[in-house]
Amino acid sequence: MSSTDVTPSDPWLVSLAAAHAWEPRIDAWAYLDDAAAERPAADGPLAGAPFAVKDVIDVAGMPTGYGWNAHKATPARADAAVVAALRA
Repeated sequence: MSSTDVTPSDPWLVSLAAAHAWEPRIDAWAYLDDAAAERPAADGPLAGAPFAVKDVIDVAGMPTGYGWNAHKATPARADAAVVAALRA
């Protein structure tokens, strides 16, 4: 396999497909970011790697629900420090 056989978005697409396939049975995700694979990855050590964030941690543009549906209407305005570090 050459390096051109895998694109940076492939890990995201595989992970999202698995999450969508299992979600109806395990109810594990508060929010799935289907558009993540389309955004350019940073150049850091985790560039292009999918990661999950508990819904008690702010991720810009995504709902921070604290495990409670009443909070899901308001998306976070900015990333928490730990999310910013993962994206860097």
